[in-house]
Amino acid sequence: MRYGFQLVHDFDKSILPTSNAVAELKYDGTMVLWDGKENKIWNRHGHDVTVRFPLLHNYLSANFKSYVLVGEVCVFDKNGISDFNEILHRGENPVMNRLRDKVAPAKMIVFDILERDGKDLTAVLQQERFGMLPSNIPIHNVTNGVLVTRPRTWDISELEYAQQFVRDNNEEGLVIKRNDRPYKITVGDKRTDNWIKWKAWLYKGMEVIRSGPTGDGHGFTAFISNNGLEQEVAVQRVSDQEKLTKGICKAIVVRYLEESAEGALRQPTCKGVHGSLESAIKAAKWDA
Repeated sequence: MRYGFQLVHDFDKSILPTSNAVAELKYDGTMVLWDGKENKIWNRHGHDVTVRFPLLHNYLSANFKSYVLVGEVCVFDKNGISDFNEILHRGENPVMNRLRDKVAPAKMIVFDILERDGKDLTAVLQQERFGMLPSNIPIHNVTNGVLVTRPRTWDISELEYAQQFVRDNNEEGLVIKRNDRPYKITVGDKRTDNWIKWKAWLYKGMEVIRSGPTGDGHGFTAFISNNGLEQEVAVQRVSDQEKLTKGICKAIVVRYLEESAEGALRQPTCKGVHGSLESAIKAAKWDA
């Protein structure tokens, strides 16, 4: 891998810029780097994951051979919500990955450019680099079927509006980016405040006490216990409902806005089902 990753800093109001920055929509996927010269897709741990995304790889290879691009690989459900569990199911079997692409193709949301026509762009400032993204990469829209897109952005002065947009549209969060900074590869735990992550949601792996239909249309509920407080969590995906009903999965990742002192989770929803509590806890850490 010829380039590394600039990783986001956790949200901290004390370092949040108030000017000369943008808020960029964050999608629920896995961070990757496309290197056209190497013809490979790398994840942020330095692993070659090209085989996991065959359709995307073919598209990148055909259209962006002279670029190094950084972005988020996502798989979206029929409602346009990114499904991180689908990313986790991508393995090293090329046949299975091609079949998965036919049902729900992996897409790349490109948010940075590190090289163009052999020229290293990491010293170029953030705002200029974003302006250098290839013109044939449109703003992301789940209905257009394009495999490579760019994220929606707002000026930092519109941060509150952007945060509400995230909540209203069931999105993952935002990344606040300073316009006047170069691309700084993260070494160890030394993250800069060039990019700051704001997430609308929190995640927790929880064991399911019981589950079943609500009796209201297609509603389905999983019951969890947090600090001794029993709560209902809506399970929307039919496939998840079936796995809980059959006992294949016994734990879920719960997504919520905040937790009260008594343990009540505000606006909890099921993010995914898992065969064990250990697996759900691990997945929740990935989401966080």
